[in-house]
Amino acid sequence: MIKKLKVAMITGHHEYEVIPFQRMLRSLPDLDIYPQHLEDFIWDTAYFKKKSYDVIAFYNFQQTTPKESVGEFSKFTLETLNELQHTGQGLVFLHHALTAFPQWDYWCSLCGLDQRRKKGLPKSKVNQTLKIKVKNSNHPITANLKNWQMIDEIYTWDNPSSDCDVLLTTTHPESMETIAWTKTHNTSRIFSFQSGHDSQTYENENFKHVLAQGIKWVAKVL
Repeated sequence: MIKKLKVAMITGHHEYEVIPFQRMLRSLPDLDIYPQHLEDFIWDTAYFKKKSYDVIAFYNFQQTTPKESVGEFSKFTLETLNELQHTGQGLVFLHHALTAFPQWDYWCSLCGLDQRRKKGLPKSKVNQTLKIKVKNSNHPITANLKNWQMIDEIYTWDNPSSDCDVLLTTTHPESMETIAWTKTHNTSRIFSFQSGHDSQTYENENFKHVLAQGIKWVAKVL
């Protein structure tokens, strides 16, 4: 019997379709995913000091940079998220998590979007038809995938930084060109996926496949 990977899916400060999202998470093979608000994750980690998860996946939208001087929770948030760069756990940044903490250089670097701080939040547009192109078919996340089309929200950003490996792109004239990319930070693998706005995307089989493969890749089982 294959041991399932334990994954924390961190949410907060952004609406999403709860039932379709959790239904999608439950459908991903070989993954045991625990959706939780960032606040619950921080308190749990701060008090119990356990490396409970193989992968930490972010689907959150907090905007205020955590600081030691603001209060106990902000201090614990800063310490806990900073510590992730030293644990070796895999990290995933999904959709609006790429826009969280826009003025925090550390978060920008982890996401592979160093230009975020200068340009602020991207413009966005929902219900867009995206033609997705597989840029790197040799990577374990995108191996054996063919180009596809899906409905999703777009962001108007520049491409990720040069230390990233681009996996998926789109030719949509208003979207950032890069849709999915990977990088490493210390001993952690990181996967960033710009897709994932609502049930139109959650139900797409290629989206689900890429997300599952991305989680497994950062966990170093691919």
